[in-house]
Amino acid sequence: MFQYFNIFLIFIAIVSIVILYNVKLTTKNYIIYMKNLEKKINVEKKIVHNLKVELNLLTQPQRLQYFVNKYNKYLNLYKMNPHQIMNFNDIIRIN
Repeated sequence: MFQYFNIFLIFIAIVSIVILYNVKLTTKNYIIYMKNLEKKINVEKKIVHNLKVELNLLTQPQRLQYFVNKYNKYLNLYKMNPHQIMNFNDIIRIN
């Protein structure tokens, strides 16, 4: 009687060891996956930050005025008149 009980306990111990090892490996893999995701997120955040800085740099009025003055002879830019501003409904009416 005790022999079968001991074998049963050993079997349960082996099964629990296998299950716990499987859980340990799975959690390790998820931790590695999450670290990779965090790295990718940080890279994307840096890219977004750099793009915001570039946009702010490019839309500075002084910088825009400098380029307008520098390349005006090539672009033939003129000041815009208020009657040139249209919305979508005005375009439909013209056609």
